[in-house]
Amino acid sequence: MKYNFDQVIDRNGNRAAKYDERVKKFGTDKVILLWVADMDFRTAQPIIDAMKRRAEEGIWGYTSRPDSYFDAICSWQERRNG
Repeated sequence: MKYNFDQVIDRNGNRAAKYDERVKKFGTDKVILLWVADMDFRTAQPIIDAMKRRAEEGIWGYTSRPDSYFDAICSWQERRNG
């Protein structure tokens, strides 16, 4: 899977806090946009596809998580952080 980290995405006016709230918070739009943890990259297509499939089910209530969910998190943490 390849990502295009060079693609510029203009997020002004799409309710992105770091863009649309900077004047409100700082009184100017002349700030370095590092004051909030946010990405300006497009989401990977497999994630978009999975979210679409889930949304198309039409039921958005609270869900349970299988043991495999917690096993995956523990495994990831063990591999990366010991």
